[in-house]
Amino acid sequence: MNSKLSPQDATKVLSFTDNRQDASLQAGHFNDFVQTSFLRGGLNQALREKQTLTHSELAQAVVKQMGITQDHYAKQPAEYGAGKKRNERAFRDLIEYRLYEDLRRGWRIMQPNLEQCGLLSIVYEG
Repeated sequence: MNSKLSPQDATKVLSFTDNRQDASLQAGHFNDFVQTSFLRGGLNQALREKQTLTHSELAQAVVKQMGITQDHYAKQPAEYGAGKKRNERAFRDLIEYRLYEDLRRGWRIMQPNLEQCGLLSIVYEG
């Protein structure tokens, strides 16, 4: 193995296929799988740090555990002020939406609901 790979190069997934159409389809599935895995990894770390998270804490805790900077997600990164707050809020809102979408009830074959698999428990107040 070449140990001189940059972290960016090390995150690539290789797939072999016999035609372009299938390659395009597989690339989309890989991309979804990687994004969901990254999201779930952040959720896992957030729950390890704090055993219980409320809906108001969830997205921020996961974003913190992801540890990525605006350079990775913002078209116009900002170091301070309103631009920084706007970018961080937009990313946090996106992560919150993706979390709720992933945690919704329903069965998916490749990446099933975490609660239905018994990997976490969602408790509703009231």
